[in-house]
Amino acid sequence: MATASKILLTPETTGGFPADGIITEESARVVSELLQVYHIAHQLLTIFSLGATPDQLRQAYDSNKSYQRPKPSAEKPIILSLSEDSVFRSCLDKHEHFHSFLAFYENEINQKGWEKAVAEHVFRKPIEDGGRAQELFVRLYASLLHPLMHLGFGISFKQPAIIAEALAQAATHENHLTPLLLTPPAPKTANPPSLFTILDRAQKSETIRNSAKWEDANKLYDGALTRALGEIKSIFSDYHIPADAASITKAAAEMTSLNGYFTLTALRPDRAPKIDFFYLHSFNSTIFFRTFNALPEHILSLEYKARLLEAKAKVDIGTYISRACPPLSVAELEKYTAERATSRKNNAPTNGTTPHGHAAEWTPLFRACTSLTTDDGHVAKAIRAAASAAEVCAPYEDAEQWPLRGQNWLEAAKMVLESVNVPAKTGPWVRSTGFEEAWEGVPVRGGGEGEARL
Repeated sequence: MATASKILLTPETTGGFPADGIITEESARVVSELLQVYHIAHQLLTIFSLGATPDQLRQAYDSNKSYQRPKPSAEKPIILSLSEDSVFRSCLDKHEHFHSFLAFYENEINQKGWEKAVAEHVFRKPIEDGGRAQELFVRLYASLLHPLMHLGFGISFKQPAIIAEALAQAATHENHLTPLLLTPPAPKTANPPSLFTILDRAQKSETIRNSAKWEDANKLYDGALTRALGEIKSIFSDYHIPADAASITKAAAEMTSLNGYFTLTALRPDRAPKIDFFYLHSFNSTIFFRTFNALPEHILSLEYKARLLEAKAKVDIGTYISRACPPLSVAELEKYTAERATSRKNNAPTNGTTPHGHAAEWTPLFRACTSLTTDDGHVAKAIRAAASAAEVCAPYEDAEQWPLRGQNWLEAAKMVLESVNVPAKTGPWVRSTGFEEAWEGVPVRGGGEGEARL
């Protein structure tokens, strides 16, 4: 059984979004063993869920283990005293206390179970009570959403050890997002604006558009939230999500669609397609709201689910703003799709569904992700997030006229897989796509190099 200190995957623990193919006992055994030694969790769990073989899992581990460090021991006196509020607060934001926080949360989970521990330490309301849950709530969204994603991986794959890591990650990250996330609730209007309306507001504000500078060390904290915090809070002043299941489900789909829109269509018409590395994290994290929203209310209330989504939307649009509000164009995505259609290998459509219910045309992409030798997990997470988005958004996207619809998701996923193979001085991604400097060294469109065969 998986515990707060033991990773144990099975063919059934596939993260809530299994892919085509047979996930074997051997793959589950291998990924469990690898994660027990070094926690390259995001990559290994993602390709495991996409059907990676034992050899592919080992190869991914070997390719990325160089920057992983074994888990050292934590100092027992600090662990024991973290239950004291003054000590807890004095250790927040300090990376040197990560392993003490980890041991503390492992102990909490062992004593109470992960569900009760998470409900108590993170998902406790009211959020603005000044307590520990407030401290972790804000920090979940720090560092390109990595604590939030780690928590999503832990819960969706039913691994208490990864959940403990996520809580320790959150505790040792900064709380720079507090002014954006802990604001008075918006008035409960009958027709709150859509996220696409709020995005449009951001694009039309000169102050917001110009808030981030290329020379900013951190373009979100030092740029957008320093020079335009008031304006960003203003564009969200009437945004709220009603705390009922139907509204939350639709809001999660809209958040997913929004992230797909600005991540997958911030393309340059004169350059080979490259996805922004920072936007990618906002998009890759959308899949975990399937997990969060599926939790029973005694763990995560409807009110808290709505607040998680509202905060995610603020950070997402803040991230978009921090890369200089680039133009977005579904037409450019569709133009690229048409250009590449004739040169792709095996371009005939694949009909039907997989044993897990996904469109069979996603299968080649899943298989390509599991066999990549240079990916550190970001590509695989993006393809999995796109396949999930196609399902989550489908019930709403036509009626709501969201920008990405239907086959756009599959074609965008193909573009992502192909784009990382285009040789460029920037590497597989661009960083801060709205700035001209970010595209220096990216080849012109139509060069034909680096094709990923699907």
